[in-house]
This record gives sequence, structure tokens and C-alpha cells, in this order.
Amino acid sequence: MGKHYISKEAKCPFYRFEDLRSVTCEGVEKDNSIRLNLGSETYKWRYCRRDWAECRIARMLLAKYNEEI
Repeated sequence: MGKHYISKEAKCPFYRFEDLRSVTCEGVEKDNSIRLNLGSETYKWRYCRRDWAECRIARMLLAKYNEEI
């Protein structure tokens, strides 16, 4: 298992941590998380660090909070 780290460049509110080939985000249930295995760094740069509101996982999690209100 690789070393996990938290990127200071991440802007997504659902981001938890990452390693070389994956990103771990908040999960849909309490105390769970989603691990996204990546083929490249492109996803992390685009969605975790810049356009996080365009990420399908972020949109799904936003919907989770809208349902709880």
C-alpha cells in the first residue's frame, strides 16, 4: 500500500486524501469513503484541484446533503 497524503492544492470539499494512483473522497454513508483508482494524474488536477463542482462524485455528494435538509 502506498503512502497517503493530503494535497494543499485540493479544493473539493469532499476530498480526503490521495496517493499516486488514487483519490479518496467522502462516502455516501456516515464513516464511509469512496476510493477512486486513477489511470493518470489528470483527474486529480482537473476535478480535485480546479473544477471540483463538475466531478460526478462531488455532484452525487452534493445531492446527498440536499436530501438531508
